[in-house]
Amino acid sequence: MAVKTIFTENEFAEILEKYDLGHFVSSSPISKGTVQTNYILNTSQGKFVFKYYNNREFASVLCEAEIINYLTSKKYPCPKIIQNKNGSYVTKYRNRCFALFEYVHGNHSNTLNKFQWDQLLQNVAKLHIVVDGYIPKQIKSRMNYSTDLCITLAEDKVNKLKTQNAKEKLLWLENVVTNLKLPESLPKEICHGDLDPSNIFYK
Repeated sequence: MAVKTIFTENEFAEILEKYDLGHFVSSSPISKGTVQTNYILNTSQGKFVFKYYNNREFASVLCEAEIINYLTSKKYPCPKIIQNKNGSYVTKYRNRCFALFEYVHGNHSNTLNKFQWDQLLQNVAKLHIVVDGYIPKQIKSRMNYSTDLCITLAEDKVNKLKTQNAKEKLLWLENVVTNLKLPESLPKEICHGDLDPSNIFYK
């Protein structure tokens, strides 16, 4: 289950009072995903997605909202994030924060065929074109990949796995990464670092 934090109907009704989305009708948890808490909210005006950030700070979620707003303004295919009555896209609740998104119709596919892979790769390429030169205001609050960070993340994983195989892979990775000669002129853009089929909707 992707629901790590339970919400009551009364809480959802209270949350929806901050939006112009009609009154609360019903909710259902979304089982896909492993990190954040996600619910489908049905209101008198339609269907929406409630995303509660279990492990991200406010500035980090603001950065995500900023990027999503930029992408949707460029007609890039991703769910639109919804403003509340105060004009904010991110709201604090129970010492964490949440956002509401439009509901996107589509289906997941556990195994992608060639046509689906072609579509996916075209949209990944389009993402790099759309964000060329774009720098979010909150960029320092999100993970920015570098060779040093790559090694740090790998070390953390090895410390959790504690296997000989993982240690050997880390040695190989450290050798490869430390010998990379990346030019300073290499552009740094927003990327999607997890192209798992569960993150992709197809119509």
